[in-house]
Amino acid sequence: DVLLLDDEEEEEDDDDANEEEEEEDCEEMIAALQQMKIAMMQRKQKKQSLGIEKLEDYQQGITQIHATEKFLSISGGSNGSPVASSKRTQHKNSNFAAPMSFKEDVSGLVALCNSLAAHKGQAQTWSITDDAVGPYSVVVSEDGSRTVKAMMVVSRGGRVVTKQWIEDSIQQQRWLPPFHYEQFEAWQHATLRARECNPNRSLLHACSVHVQQREQVGQKPTTEHVVHLLRAAGAHVVDREWNTQRITRTKTPNSKKDKDEEDGEADAKDEEEEEEVQSSKKNGSKKKKSSKRVSAQRSRKKIVKEKEDEDEDTEDEEQTKKQKKTSKRAKKKKDEEKSRMKIIISHPAMYNDLELSEQEKKEIAVVDAKWLFDCIEQYKMIATKQYEV
Repeated sequence: DVLLLDDEEEEEDDDDANEEEEEEDCEEMIAALQQMKIAMMQRKQKKQSLGIEKLEDYQQGITQIHATEKFLSISGGSNGSPVASSKRTQHKNSNFAAPMSFKEDVSGLVALCNSLAAHKGQAQTWSITDDAVGPYSVVVSEDGSRTVKAMMVVSRGGRVVTKQWIEDSIQQQRWLPPFHYEQFEAWQHATLRARECNPNRSLLHACSVHVQQREQVGQKPTTEHVVHLLRAAGAHVVDREWNTQRITRTKTPNSKKDKDEEDGEADAKDEEEEEEVQSSKKNGSKKKKSSKRVSAQRSRKKIVKEKEDEDEDTEDEEQTKKQKKTSKRAKKKKDEEKSRMKIIISHPAMYNDLELSEQEKKEIAVVDAKWLFDCIEQYKMIATKQYEV
């Protein structure tokens, strides 16, 4: 009995020890799980913060993508007024600051307004271009004078505005629509008619105009500016032979020639394969395979030939249709060219260089550039008789 009791006590002690070990293992497992949970939460928070940063970067990228940039130009004294110029000469060696010109003033205001608008989240910005034939749609004019830039923007259907537009935009800290600031009476009627005009029937669409080189007699504006004004007004600018002046395009590669070369290379390759097949006929084990290859090649050539014939027929039909359309367009264009009025913009000092025949003198009107400027300012086709050279 005593031995039995001792065995039972030992078994109970072993069970208690096992239970304690299991409890310790459970506690260690719970602690490990808690650490894993904490690590997972930290990783999740890190991912969320990274996602938020990426989203912010993406939104900034979208704002930059959708930001619209427009162009304006400034028409006014770049060197200030004559009085200001004399003051510059007077105080050349003094400590007095030279007065700011109109262009410098407007340039600073545009930069300030762009900065304020961007700070307020407005995507639209205005950039200044000094190029008279640049892509501007608004001209900020000092006094509404008839300059090349003012005539160019009117011909394009743009706007001639005052500096007040930029000053009011700065007060509102955003770019306001410029159409409320077309306050120059000299351009209001012309810009309105230009915007209402049909693009296919613009101001000088019925005129073919050749511009004689003006630089040799020191005339301004330059030949380039006059040509761009004519094109903006819809005229057909031509050379002395009355051929339309166009930018030549690079010719596309001759796809048919390339295709023939590829076909020739393929045929040569097939011939080489056939020669290999012929040489392999000596081996009896390869005879059947080589004959199959030859037949497959022949069938492939036949299919390719049939397809080429079909493509050639289709190309011939398309070519015939294109030729008909081209002939119709050419005839229509020729009729339009015949109906257009022929004009040469020249100068009294250069008139004799034209060497016009008696027939050309009857058919061609030789005028001064003032005819073009008056047409744009009034935005109507004016008779050429009073402007003849």
